[in-house]
Amino acid sequence: KIQVGQIRNFKFRKGLLADGCERVVIDWGDGSTEEFTESFSGVEHNYADQGNYAIRISDGSKYIGIGHIEDDDEFCTVYAPMVVGFYSNAQNMNTLSAYTFKKCVNLAEFDVSASAINKIGKGAFTGCSKLVGKLYFPKVDNLEEAEGTMPFTGCSGITELHFAKEHELEIKSLDVWELSNHNFGAENAAIFFDL
Repeated sequence: KIQVGQIRNFKFRKGLLADGCERVVIDWGDGSTEEFTESFSGVEHNYADQGNYAIRISDGSKYIGIGHIEDDDEFCTVYAPMVVGFYSNAQNMNTLSAYTFKKCVNLAEFDVSASAINKIGKGAFTGCSKLVGKLYFPKVDNLEEAEGTMPFTGCSGITELHFAKEHELEIKSLDVWELSNHNFGAENAAIFFDL
């Protein structure tokens, strides 16, 4: 879900098809769709009017990227702030890769609890300051950090992170568990293994 203002285009930084998938269809939320049989990295769509648009990606993408590592990159300053929500029940998408939502400062709604996502990369939610409350990751068993960059750095509004009980030992054996003081960078979050 994105919110288009004076700048009326939106672009994906990265998008790859899952192994064995022949195509991905993007519904841009304004009545138009596009089909891709290869990477959809850098794909851009122009909107006629300002407003809120729900972008839907068919279950064929391996992962997507919206944010970026470089703070002055156009994706951080132009496109990332447009993202206000993200939902996925995709069974092919298994990774939220490094910096996927970096600088998505208006991301306030997030739910991947019905998806196959099992890995969260370093800095995946860096700077998502409007992400608040409880998040659920029933299949995640791997979280990454690098040089002090945690998956949820700067997400002070998150109060609870929930994981599956069956992944507790695996998650607690990761370096990021100790390095992040048991919160993965979400400084105000309580961690639960109760799914």
